[in-house]
Amino acid sequence: MKRLYLDIAAYSDKPIDKHGDYVSAESEYSNILLLGYAFDDEDPRVINLMEDGAIPTHLVYALVSPDVDKFAYNARIARVFLSRHLIHKADAFLPAYSWRCLKAWSEYLGYPKTLRGVTDILDIHDPCPNIRKTASQAITRILDDAVDPKAAAVREAISPKLNVLAQCVKQSVQITQEIHRRLRETPMTEREWTHYWAVEYANDRGIRLDTQFLRGALRCAAVCKAQLWEQFRTITGLPAECGARAFKDWLSAHGVNAPSVSQETILKLRRRATGKVAEALDIWSAIMRNPTRHYQALADHCSVDGRLRGLYTCNGGKLGMLKFPFLQTDNLPACVDDNADELRKRVATCDNGWLKENLRSIPDILNRLLGTVFISDKGRRFAMFTFRHLNESVLHWLAQASFSDCAGKDGFPSKVPLVAEYLPAQDYANAGSAICRLYLNVENAIRNCLAARCDVETCRLRFHADEKWLTVTLPSGHALVYHTPFIRIDPAGFSAIRVMGLNPDNKWGYRILDGKNIVQDIVRAVARDFLLYKMVCVEANEDFIALPFRDGLLIEIDAAQNLCMAAHTLRGLPQWANGLTVHIDGYLCEDYFKRASCRRFRTKGGISYAR
Repeated sequence: MKRLYLDIAAYSDKPIDKHGDYVSAESEYSNILLLGYAFDDEDPRVINLMEDGAIPTHLVYALVSPDVDKFAYNARIARVFLSRHLIHKADAFLPAYSWRCLKAWSEYLGYPKTLRGVTDILDIHDPCPNIRKTASQAITRILDDAVDPKAAAVREAISPKLNVLAQCVKQSVQITQEIHRRLRETPMTEREWTHYWAVEYANDRGIRLDTQFLRGALRCAAVCKAQLWEQFRTITGLPAECGARAFKDWLSAHGVNAPSVSQETILKLRRRATGKVAEALDIWSAIMRNPTRHYQALADHCSVDGRLRGLYTCNGGKLGMLKFPFLQTDNLPACVDDNADELRKRVATCDNGWLKENLRSIPDILNRLLGTVFISDKGRRFAMFTFRHLNESVLHWLAQASFSDCAGKDGFPSKVPLVAEYLPAQDYANAGSAICRLYLNVENAIRNCLAARCDVETCRLRFHADEKWLTVTLPSGHALVYHTPFIRIDPAGFSAIRVMGLNPDNKWGYRILDGKNIVQDIVRAVARDFLLYKMVCVEANEDFIALPFRDGLLIEIDAAQNLCMAAHTLRGLPQWANGLTVHIDGYLCEDYFKRASCRRFRTKGGISYAR
């Protein structure tokens, strides 16, 4: 007994789509209705917890044992709900170690981001996707309307639908087993699972929110938004909360042809607008900048202990990059106001009169204060570190390897091929010679792989191709997987590399690869691996990851530590990044997360120093 496959059917009065896994699970009225499981290759079993009420002892032992690998399609949902069922504490969870998320694994391999999409691509038959959805919705409606969802009459009412849902859960466990069997052909490395567990540990701990300030900001934003809509109605005659189409029609009636009402378009139109049109454009712009939805998203995902959990996923974005489902932390505005403390006090008490009298734009201030919702625990403070120009550093690191691989005696390329010989439709005129050589070397390596079906190594990268996959193994061991690769010759005689994958619309289909966009994928993935390596180092040093960014980390440290002590953990380079130069900017935040002037550190060849 080394593998346990799981699936649950759960209910909560706080839907996961709106409140997230953690808040939904901790609700007083949340409950696991059905638990499906199977050990190794055994047939699945389903436990009705609405009737039985308890999980068998041998299954509890397997759930808490680090020696048993737990597999679920969305492992976080199963783990968090089972934690609430077994532990009954808001801040205690089953350790993520030994849990294997098949959704993260699928996304790591570039598959679609839904279970239906994965089963379609892997050609796995799902006999009851719509039946499960219908049964779940019917049960949810009954439980939502019930005064006591755990009453005997309610259990009797949902019993027939639970029997139908139990068969669907049993089928889901079988599908989980089959997905795992297919994915084992292209396994995730143990390093990648370590990254996944590090992210889940940070999600379980979460980050503390200033709930008083959050409530005040929501009230201020709501009052401000209502006043703006009233002004807009007075000027235009349009109803409050009108759509963009209605405003475009109003502008057209007043002689302004607006292709859209986005912020960029509004800014262009405002330069030559006058009178009512100018006022309407200003008010519309302020309404669109109102941060109510951002503050509301934080409030919806805030746990009972005032912490925000489940902020990001390890492999939710393109090629395994970090993804932020409900708040994009990379876009948090900078708070550089000298009187930020005073502004936060006024917002926390919802002093709209003072704010309106002393500020030009309340929405702009609320936007700039959004990051200050995050606060550290007592006796701790934040240290913010940014790896400056990380993607550019990785690109030049790979480009220098490419340049040296093909350099002549004088250190220059012995022969720089014409771009038209390879990519007649591409323009690399703005790329340096080394970067241009990197694009060409990578594309040539892939073409050689596809033509000869052999392994090719160049530029610190290893390429492998067969009929099913094109695999690009990065220096970190992370493998980028492209599906069904082939070279197609068009009628003009030019060849192009085509693969199956997610296109810009997140639909599964063919996409064309060239040297430049492949290198972009590689650079993003290497930068992501570097960032995750630093996250693992920070947690090993017993500090806490508060927020990760695309090119930086917000770390929660002991208040006794200074900036250099906090930066010590980040100074080393991973073994696979020998020669990579990374510049680090860092500063401390005493009370809450805010932007500040930076002290810079340099990491090169594993040696770091402050300046």
